Amino acid sequence: MCDVPKRKWQSVLRPARLLLSLLAAAIVIAGWQIPNTLGLVPMGIGIVLFVVVILLPSVREIELGFPTGVKVLAAVRNRRQELSTEIRGDSGELELCAQLLCDDPVLAASLLESAWAKTTATWRGPITEETRLYILCVLVKLLDSHRKWAQLPAPNNAAPTPVAALASLSPTQRVVVVLHEFADLPLSQIASITGSSLRQTAATLNAAEAAVNRLASGGTGP
Repeated sequence: MCDVPKRKWQSVLRPARLLLSLLAAAIVIAGWQIPNTLGLVPMGIGIVLFVVVILLPSVREIELGFPTGVKVLAAVRNRRQELSTEIRGDSGELELCAQLLCDDPVLAASLLESAWAKTTATWRGPITEETRLYILCVLVKLLDSHRKWAQLPAPNNAAPTPVAALASLSPTQRVVVVLHEFADLPLSQIASITGSSLRQTAATLNAAEAAVNRLASGGTGP
């Protein structure tokens, strides 16, 4: 399972930011003490200082899931764009790994593109060595799923033409397999999408697994 490392507030609470936070709080409190409308000026300065210098940079480094009412969406969106650029900026090693893992260069590029997209959407925190490991983990998982479900070799190498395991499944089984193995959705979400119970969804996935095992051993499909 490819897990994104958990990020906490402590990773963004740097000494400089703590000092600026205290300064912003002091300015707001000082403005609050002024009995007339002039107090709104330092209060506004303190709030702007907190948002622009402290809050938004922190959001760009680590997405914290703020409520939609907090206006940080632009910062999150910009962070994702920067993350995508940074991830792809040093892609030579990852491209080589994808080509070595998969003999089909077109498929290798497609799977790596999917791994990049998933990482850009789900990664939290700065780009580190863990980011590269996460991309490789997602790439291997996608490759394994493709080999298992999209291009299963014929039994005992009896024929050179591969048999697509997905094509042998029923429509319902195919939906569950694609959403679970390729979209990486949990069974609970797949059950909600398909309008089935969790138990029925699990049974459908198990039936698809059994059908593919029969196909690989030379049996017939479902």
